[in-house]
Amino acid sequence: MYSVHESDVYCVAKGKARHPYEFGSKVALAVTHKQGLVVSMQALERAAYDGHTLGATLEKCKELSGKQVKRVFVDRGYKGHGVTQCASFESRKE
Repeated sequence: MYSVHESDVYCVAKGKARHPYEFGSKVALAVTHKQGLVVSMQALERAAYDGHTLGATLEKCKELSGKQVKRVFVDRGYKGHGVTQCASFESRKE
């Protein structure tokens, strides 16, 4: 147990030297590209791998908005996500 007051707090490994761990909960957000409007938000169980959550997030977004997502912009944590229903753009390493 990491928190007495919040039972849904987990230890999340970051894989970085300076801050190897975080404590909290993961959430998936779907935000419009131009206006920044949040169209979907989900609390994720445990420390789910980002790439495995993209499909469910896109389905939830379609359910709430009634429209299919055409393009998705993701960070490198979503590498190998396997989503084929829309075009996917991954951030580059700089």
